[in-house]
Amino acid sequence: MQKIIKQFPVLSQYTYVNTATSGLLYDGLLDWRQEHDLDFLIGGSKMKMKGHLLISETRNSIGKFFGCKADNVALVPNFSIGLNLLLEGMEAIRNVLMLDGDYPSVNWPFETRECVTYYLKVTDALEENIYDRIKRTTLMSWRLVWCSG
Repeated sequence: MQKIIKQFPVLSQYTYVNTATSGLLYDGLLDWRQEHDLDFLIGGSKMKMKGHLLISETRNSIGKFFGCKADNVALVPNFSIGLNLLLEGMEAIRNVLMLDGDYPSVNWPFETRECVTYYLKVTDALEENIYDRIKRTTLMSWRLVWCSG
């Protein structure tokens, strides 16, 4: 454990609990980034072209894993950006079930769009509560369709 802690110099000063906002830089990553920047300084675009090839190969591998075309794979820097990009490309969402008090970066994208939003408290019966909420929402939707038909 001490070997890992030594990789993160800031941990020698205090306990860091802000990773969700800004992850820590560790010694090994700093070394890699300096080498990466030196390669770019010396090699220019040749070095960047190798990076494009790696991204293409990664998208192909992910596409094969999920059984889809590489063109349908988007590589994003984090979950929040990916979620927002996905929602921007979808039609209006009608029903969304979220956890009460979840990260704002998870809830906000739905709350700011035209969604019917349901919240569940996190309890030891979470799975049962999810099932019950979906069942009730499905029945309500069916009744609305049946009544309006």
